[in-house]
Amino acid sequence: MAASTNNRLDRIVSGFNEVLVDVMDKSYNDATTKLETTRTKVNEATKNYGADVTEIITAQSAFTNAEICLKDASKIISEAKATTDVTEFLKKSANAFEKIDEFNAKVKNVEDNIESASKNRLTTIVGAAASVLVVGGGGFLYYRKKKRSNEEKVEKVREEKPEKPSKKFCKKCGKEIDPNANFCDGCGTKVK
Repeated sequence: MAASTNNRLDRIVSGFNEVLVDVMDKSYNDATTKLETTRTKVNEATKNYGADVTEIITAQSAFTNAEICLKDASKIISEAKATTDVTEFLKKSANAFEKIDEFNAKVKNVEDNIESASKNRLTTIVGAAASVLVVGGGGFLYYRKKKRSNEEKVEKVREEKPEKPSKKFCKKCGKEIDPNANFCDGCGTKVK
């Protein structure tokens, strides 16, 4: 009876170990895929925003740390698979999952820094566009004001400039008379 019970327990433990190994392998494979996707994001962000941007430098550093975590998780998973002691297997499995969780946190840090670099870049572009609009708009408004001012000056000069009176002639002697004169210079006849 004892042999039968031990045999059942061994099968249960063995089945449990297999399930846990499958879960660890799946988690590790998912993390590996995530690492490659993140590598692509970091490379694109470096190309788009520049390698000297603070957020990109931080993202690259966090990515390197994430790679190290994943390598550590792989090593721990291999050690867990190799152990025959149930307690040791459970400890190693727990450590592997902790490393994968740490990896995910570091990848999140990478993504947050890339997003921050993107927002900063967008803010810079919007700020530059706003500056161009302000300067350009200000220049346009100055031009319009200047043009109106010149038009007003021309109109004012037109208003101030007296009209040339038409020529006048004396009705008695026919001599040309100054349009503002009251008497003819030639004969003295009253003109107005």
